Amino acid sequence: MQKDAHLIQRTRTMNLSILEGSLFSCMVGFAQYFITPFAVFLGLSDFSIGLLRSFSALSSAVGYYFGLWLIQFEKMRKTFISKLIFYQAYLLLAFIGLQLLPIDKSVPLIILYSVFLMFSSAISPIWTGLMRDIVLEKNRASYFGKRNKVAGFFEFVSSLISGAILTYFTNNPFLGFGIIFLLGFSSRFLSGKLILKHWDPSPKIIPPDISLSFINDKYLNNLALLSAGMLFATNIAAPFFAVFMLKDLNFSYMDFTIATIASILGTLITQPYWGKLIDRYGTRVVLFSTSILIPFIPLLWIPAVDLSYVILIQIYSGAAWAGFDLAIFNLLLKIASKRNLESYSAYLNGISVFGTFFGGLLGSFIVLLIEIVPFGIVSNLQLIFIISGLTRFLIVAITIPKITKDVSKESIQFFMKVITIYPMKGILSEFEQNSNLAFSIAFRGSDLLLHPIRSLSYTSKSIHSKLKLFK
Repeated sequence: MQKDAHLIQRTRTMNLSILEGSLFSCMVGFAQYFITPFAVFLGLSDFSIGLLRSFSALSSAVGYYFGLWLIQFEKMRKTFISKLIFYQAYLLLAFIGLQLLPIDKSVPLIILYSVFLMFSSAISPIWTGLMRDIVLEKNRASYFGKRNKVAGFFEFVSSLISGAILTYFTNNPFLGFGIIFLLGFSSRFLSGKLILKHWDPSPKIIPPDISLSFINDKYLNNLALLSAGMLFATNIAAPFFAVFMLKDLNFSYMDFTIATIASILGTLITQPYWGKLIDRYGTRVVLFSTSILIPFIPLLWIPAVDLSYVILIQIYSGAAWAGFDLAIFNLLLKIASKRNLESYSAYLNGISVFGTFFGGLLGSFIVLLIEIVPFGIVSNLQLIFIISGLTRFLIVAITIPKITKDVSKESIQFFMKVITIYPMKGILSEFEQNSNLAFSIAFRGSDLLLHPIRSLSYTSKSIHSKLKLFK
């Protein structure tokens, strides 16, 4: 009986988590994606925008360890998570007030956004531990693939709405940014409310192992080196893609939004695809394949001249990073024990975000340097993209053989299928599923209109039969 009760609670919480993740993604789409355009609107220089991204990353790294220390003063994990979510939501309201300051807004924006991301990082390892206890190991890859797909859809829609709002208020950006930050606040606040409704299989908090003994885990260190190194190389250029679109390519807010959601679309379509491949072929071959795909991203930006080309790059980028992130997450869950998962998560994510910080800092100073001494052949930002791409290739060459050395031959064969056969299968599968869903909705709708009593009776019996499964 208790086992059945746990099954119901587990299933209910997994469904709640999908809804909570969707609201979190709405916050990202409404507010977080538009921090760089907001900084451009406030008049920050390219150098200041680079510092914004790098120092917020440093704060985020500190947040992982801050969360591990702070959790000892709380009795329940979900209460701890929800409190920090509420704090984060209120900070979004402060972004609206920031526009009213009669002083240079560079330093206040950097501080405010850094604290905002610190709360996110403090939540992350504790949330990871909670979800590990809720989702059974055999279902993790497919469940998180599904969860990320649904959340990605809401991220896509909310980003599109934000772009439409900013475009509508082109002549009054103050009001436009105020509205999208208010929508971001509402989404994040509601996600905090849903966390409180989660079931916690281990309501009594077990203090995480915060000793440094886990640093001796060689596999964890290699994984951290890959993740941190890739983010270091990526963030040499990452703060400047938005600047490149808004300044060099002269994109409107709507063009920028379409380019942004193209990346989300790439993630949305391929999340279930990567999850199924991990379940069938293993995590390391997916990690190998996506690690080879990612270094090409900044190099593809160099010849960019119009929106249609940027959309293709962004779809490619979203797809590659979706598989990489899911593979890293699944390997973390696999190598960490229940006792030290929070510490493993904080260590991996903390090291990764330090890589983000130093990459963004290096990129900012390179931009400052080449503004003084122009390179000439390509633009300043295009030179940054080249440096980022070459550094990514170097990181992959150093780390991937250590992580996937026992499947190297198999990985190469799998990689060839990843870029040829599997994408077409994934696209056809998505098309078939969505077509079936649309047909089912249309059929049920027409049947309900023509035979309302019979349809309602069928629906009632269907619900009743499903409820029996939980008895």
